[in-house]
Amino acid sequence: MAKRNESTIQFTPVPSDHATAAIYSQISNLILSGELRPGDRLPSERKMMIMFERSRPTIREALRMLERSELIKTLPSSGGAVIVEPTSSSVEEPLETMLTLNQIQNSDLLEYRALNEIATAGWAAERRTERDLAHIMRHIQQSELVGDNFSEFVSHDLQFHHAIAQAGGNSVSGMVNRVMHTLVSSKLEEAFAKKSAASKHEMMQTVLASHREIYGAIVERDAERAQRVMREHMDLFAEDL
Repeated sequence: MAKRNESTIQFTPVPSDHATAAIYSQISNLILSGELRPGDRLPSERKMMIMFERSRPTIREALRMLERSELIKTLPSSGGAVIVEPTSSSVEEPLETMLTLNQIQNSDLLEYRALNEIATAGWAAERRTERDLAHIMRHIQQSELVGDNFSEFVSHDLQFHHAIAQAGGNSVSGMVNRVMHTLVSSKLEEAFAKKSAASKHEMMQTVLASHREIYGAIVERDAERAQRVMREHMDLFAEDL
């Protein structure tokens, strides 16, 4: 595909509320979708001010966010910016930023996380090694040792899911897990902050039982059961949030 000339790139105006985030989102979406490719140059700041109908400081802050996300590189000599070759971190960072800025709804997050976790459980059952099993079990055992320390329990819960993603052997799934877990941990903390100690304890025991059932299916290489139990686990998670 031929590189885009900056004169052919068009953006749409953004509202004044959260303008920087909206500009960041519009440009990053074009990059991650492949419409803007490595080597393409963005229009000048002046042109983007006209396209987005926003001030120069707002444009510059959005460009700084894009550069921190390793999606663009500023060219000092000309003051312009060019799209760079994406890396794993440059794919993770934009999604994490969008989640943090509430550009993605909780319902969408939960729905997609469930889809990813269910697929990952099936892959793990088919592809796991003995080392993977030991890694998964270690996090189950560590979860059992935290007592009523809910923060530590959440940390081991997420590491348990990440261990399953690693066992599944799909790098994209693992990347999605890492990004989503950043936000999921804080949302779990928020959801259970006002629950009684007894309610938290009961929930932790339910989660542990579910984890052991998922682990058992992975041990037996039963992909269908692993996916079914993970689906039930994700449904429980969605209800709690």
